[in-house]
Amino acid sequence: MNLKIYTLLFAWSFACLSLSLSAQEWETLANIPEGLTFPVVTVLDGKIHVIGGGGGSGATDVHYVYDPETDNWETLAPVPYLAQQPAGIAAAGKIHYFGGGYPNSGTPLDDHYIYDPGTDTWTEAASLTAPRAIHYGASINDTVYTMAGQGMTSLFEAYDPVNDSWSVRANLPDGFFMYSARCTVNEKIYRFGGGGYSAPKNFASVYDPYLNEWLSLPDFPVAIHAMEGSAVGDSIYLAGGLYDAFTTNEVWIYDITSETYYDGPPMPIERNYHSVVTVGECIYAVGGYHPIFPDSVRVSLMCYCPYGLGTEIPNINSWDQVNFQIRKGNIRIEFPLSFSEKEVNIDVYDILGRNVYVSSVSEPHTKSFTFSTSRLNNAIYIIKLSTENDYYVKKFYINN
Repeated sequence: MNLKIYTLLFAWSFACLSLSLSAQEWETLANIPEGLTFPVVTVLDGKIHVIGGGGGSGATDVHYVYDPETDNWETLAPVPYLAQQPAGIAAAGKIHYFGGGYPNSGTPLDDHYIYDPGTDTWTEAASLTAPRAIHYGASINDTVYTMAGQGMTSLFEAYDPVNDSWSVRANLPDGFFMYSARCTVNEKIYRFGGGGYSAPKNFASVYDPYLNEWLSLPDFPVAIHAMEGSAVGDSIYLAGGLYDAFTTNEVWIYDITSETYYDGPPMPIERNYHSVVTVGECIYAVGGYHPIFPDSVRVSLMCYCPYGLGTEIPNINSWDQVNFQIRKGNIRIEFPLSFSEKEVNIDVYDILGRNVYVSSVSEPHTKSFTFSTSRLNNAIYIIKLSTENDYYVKKFYINN
């Protein structure tokens, strides 16, 4: 059963150890210089690039960049060609921009250009294997991928910068990737919803590049399209979109660890066909469409910082050697022999921020520690391990 937990963000404040009772809110930022439809939106060097797509009089080649530190937009070198509904992504310090259609998306193109921020110039690269529009870009470990497109709904390809060529990867698991939400997390590509206005879907899947395989995920709570998403930590924020023929401002959160969906902080205004990206510890909703306020939403930029602006997301890698075994009825924690701290404090919090378990273990490197979860309800919890010098937080799900 999909749980609806309106207070999950409070629990996440524990994950960054702010232990604050006040949830963060969406913030309105400086407007995009002009309203665009289906531009490429990607992040490079901590800045948001908004490129091409449709402008006020048709396909455009404009290129804007937003600096979150100054809340200002600048104009950069335009794309060398015009296209509606192109695709693109940042990888290896550059931006790839490819495909789309001119003068409309029904007349697809195979162009592919790469932007170098150091010289503010574009360079032509290997063309797509076939012209396409209404497709999408993604990157994993600096490898660029293109997926879907009109007339090629199962196509999934990768770009090789050494040989300047495209190669086919595992077929997409279904033909409904158009207008789905997609993002890359932990070296995998996640996808939710899609299918188009007339037949939205609730499908969800993830691509593992090492297996070269698409795997199914739990279905999204509703059939939806024109939603977009991005991740902070191991939580994917899925915002807006269209379902039941209505544009929504709702935000869902997919927890990668528990494979569960939750309610998130709604946006101030509904939108669809927008973009969502992550910069640092914040997610940004870029542009989009609203049936009543199309002009204002098309140029809008908003951000939401689940951990609070300027707060560093906890680095769990320093505790990688601590082993958790979560089983029905108990949790076992094993510390490595190399663990140097003399004492570890153990706190467990529920989603309301209540401390439901407190303990400590001395000389942790000499023993394992087990505690019972039989008295805890089935739900998401936060466990905090803290020492005199450091801390570690982890979300876990109890299903006794």
